Amino acid sequence: MIPLHLAAIVGQVDAIKELVMEKPGAVLQLVGRGETILHLCVKHGCSNVLEQLLDLMSNPDKFVNVGDADGNTTVSAFFCS
Repeated sequence: MIPLHLAAIVGQVDAIKELVMEKPGAVLQLVGRGETILHLCVKHGCSNVLEQLLDLMSNPDKFVNVGDADGNTTVSAFFCS
């Protein structure tokens, strides 16, 4: 995990803003079983961070549909959690 992932897991919205502004490409890094940062937000119940990330991302629609190793997208994880 990178600092951006850790900030997402603990719900640090202000840190997320600064980290994404500094290095926008960091949102594309995967963790564990191919999970995106959006998967982590859903998994850890951080909907406020999820909303902030979607606002900051240049193409959130494409990224929301990325599946993890089990085929779960952020949308499916959100509605099944």
